Amino acid sequence: MKVWVMVLLMALLGVAHAAQPIKVKMLASLSPGDEIVVSSTANTYRKGDALSLVDVIPGPEVVHARVVERIGTSKLKVRVVAEES
Repeated sequence: MKVWVMVLLMALLGVAHAAQPIKVKMLASLSPGDEIVVSSTANTYRKGDALSLVDVIPGPEVVHARVVERIGTSKLKVRVVAEES
């Protein structure tokens, strides 16, 4: 029973974590395979984590990315990936 509770908590935390997109400039110019460095104060991102990028100018577009590496405490190097379902 404890294992199921742990799995459920991890899933809920993952969903909450993924719900906070990172704002970037010129989002429309990104395509799958591009790598960029973004600022993030969240220390919970690890290599391989999925995240969403949105433009600083509000709009409906969202780009999906994965963390390639952490750079210090406030930057992430991410690779744009094809839309995840």
